[in-house]
Amino acid sequence: MKIKFLIIFFLLFAINLHSQNVTIKGNAPSHAGDSLIFYTYSDLITYKEKKVCECKVCQNGDFLFKLEIENTKYIFAPLGVYKVVLFVEPDSTYEIVLPEKSKKSIPDKLNPFFEKSEYYVGIINKTPADLNFLIRDFDYIYEDYLAKNFYGIYHQSYNKEIDSLISSIDSLFSRYNNQYFVNYKKYKFAFLKFLSFQRDVKYVTKYYFSNQPLLYNNIAYMDLFNQLYQNFFSDYINTKEGERLFSDIAYAKSPFYIKKTLDNNLAFANDDNLKDLVILKGLLDAFSNNDFPSSSLFYTLDSVKISTNINENKIIATNIKKEVTQLRSGFNAPKFELYNSDSVLKNLNNYKGKYVYLNFITTLSFTCKQDLELLKKLDEEKDDKLVILTISIEDNFSDCIKYFKENAYDWDLLHVGNQPDVLKKYKIKTTPMYYLINPSGKLSMCPAYSPREHFEHYFSKMIRLRN
Repeated sequence: MKIKFLIIFFLLFAINLHSQNVTIKGNAPSHAGDSLIFYTYSDLITYKEKKVCECKVCQNGDFLFKLEIENTKYIFAPLGVYKVVLFVEPDSTYEIVLPEKSKKSIPDKLNPFFEKSEYYVGIINKTPADLNFLIRDFDYIYEDYLAKNFYGIYHQSYNKEIDSLISSIDSLFSRYNNQYFVNYKKYKFAFLKFLSFQRDVKYVTKYYFSNQPLLYNNIAYMDLFNQLYQNFFSDYINTKEGERLFSDIAYAKSPFYIKKTLDNNLAFANDDNLKDLVILKGLLDAFSNNDFPSSSLFYTLDSVKISTNINENKIIATNIKKEVTQLRSGFNAPKFELYNSDSVLKNLNNYKGKYVYLNFITTLSFTCKQDLELLKKLDEEKDDKLVILTISIEDNFSDCIKYFKENAYDWDLLHVGNQPDVLKKYKIKTTPMYYLINPSGKLSMCPAYSPREHFEHYFSKMIRLRN
């Protein structure tokens, strides 16, 4: 028992050595009573969001978060029209100033292309040497230059000026030795060089990525990596070096053989860890490009996860699988548990054994109102195998309930209020949006045809084929 106790003690001690506390506090009266949630990206290839901390703002505006991190993290909080961003470092306290509360307007809510404005928070208790201030000031200078001179840079008239420009910007920050920031600058400058006169993936790989530390948490490093290797497999199979890649994935389904094919590119030589990361990025993009059989991609992805000895790569592989199966026909529909118009919690298990015609709507949309009338007709004439389930995304659920009652829409109406992340799970960018879920809880149509597109015809045809 003593030995067992000592083992547990030392394990906990070792964990605490690596994880350090971060405190975030402040006062935001306009957000009184609201829940503030900070997220991070689980990885910077899939950009899968992960909640890191949450608190409720007191009535006087005070709020306080605590979280544990092992290394510098980029975190963010969605606040109305803003995406509040903050870089947090281990063993630090941040007293921050949030923007005044500003809700999205109705046009913004209905606009599928609306993007929140990135907002660097004010930090009361930090000096100009803080990482947040360094990145903010650097980005201001860097992006201002890039915006004004992009055409000249891209069309190669600025080649001779790039090195002097980099030296000039770098000199403004040379006295700061924060390692995250040093690497951030390095890969921002690498992108400028790539864009301006080299534009050579092999060159950038050799001098900025090969046999160098993999900076999984550095935004600039991963931004450049993702740009360099966007759709890399689709391009590589059309080269002499990569002519075996299709066979490596489609038939062998082998990370080992993929690495051997990548070795034909000398920039990758002797760096298996980088090749793992390139393979993961390549597999993610390949699921969208239809260049390889999806079954082979899944098998290869699982093999990478098993064979890699780097935990970050295992996380990325797991997230890729979640990403590509999240809304894929034949896979489980994303789960939710939402309140209906009678304040009763409902989930997909309540409809097990039936096909569920799931739709997301807002009564603020004219198109949604038109569809609701068509859904009413479908509800009256539908097969017993089918149920209609509507999820309202609007803020004022009581208005939607009233609209349903006034128009005698007699099917279950739910609201996203207690689980707003359901919109991310179903990738709702616009309304109305439709999915068909089979009696086993798997997606049958993703997305499904709308009633305007004669959903009933396609559903009846599908049922006949399966009987």
